[in-house]
Amino acid sequence: MREHFVTGAAGARLRVLEHGPEQAPTVVLVHGLSLNAGVWDPLVARIQNSFRILAPDLRGHGHSDAPDDDTYSLSRTWAEDLEAVISLAGPGPVVLVAWSYGGLVATDFLRAYGQSGLSGLVLASPLRKIGSADALALLGPDFLATAGGLTSTDLDEGVAAVSAFVDLLRAGDWDQAARERLLGAALSVPPRVRAAILGRVSDGDDALAELTIPTRVVYGSDDTVIAPAAFAELDTIIAAATTTAYPGVGHIPFAEDPARFAAELVEFVGTLSPATAAVH
Repeated sequence: MREHFVTGAAGARLRVLEHGPEQAPTVVLVHGLSLNAGVWDPLVARIQNSFRILAPDLRGHGHSDAPDDDTYSLSRTWAEDLEAVISLAGPGPVVLVAWSYGGLVATDFLRAYGQSGLSGLVLASPLRKIGSADALALLGPDFLATAGGLTSTDLDEGVAAVSAFVDLLRAGDWDQAARERLLGAALSVPPRVRAAILGRVSDGDDALAELTIPTRVVYGSDDTVIAPAAFAELDTIIAAATTTAYPGVGHIPFAEDPARFAAELVEFVGTLSPATAAVH
């Protein structure tokens, strides 16, 4: 593993973890709300011999800067942050894999920079809109019940909400060590950051409707964070999309069934670049 720091929007310093051989096809992994690049570890372990992987900590998360300002509310902020990460890859297109809130970051990027720098897109349980009645209708009631606590500055309320949120991510029980790692990552994110992110108003459907690059949508049939019907709708929004539901899986398919996700990612990238190696 190699560690980099890049400069994002408004001068924020963002950490990026790099894995795999530099000459391999580049895959950029964008995590979701209140976690960090470490959430991808179950997938990285299976694909790091096949790809050059760039996995950032989003602003306010992990070891990246957490500015105390209004930058979290701006679409352009997230677009510039992701562009700074992608620029690490050098010339040539990359495959973008975006999970949960990372799906909204992907639409921010597409709106600002277009899709020419991407050879393919994988949306894993993506959030695609926020801050509207339409957006609320896409969310599961269990997640909505925890959302207020995620922004609370009361320690007991905040810890309880974050703990409930981590448990909602998968359909079954976490391995205790994995749960503790995710809980630690989630609790390290300041409540003000979660509040700013959840207070955004954005609708990514316009950017998704413009996609012409190959796109895969992967989600769990038992997701309780975002209603699975929200992902099925993407078939009608994205002309280039192929949608796959994982039965018995919740909101985090690459951690709940990492072997399948890894194999399908290698297969997908192989259709874009036939020289891609197999999973080791």
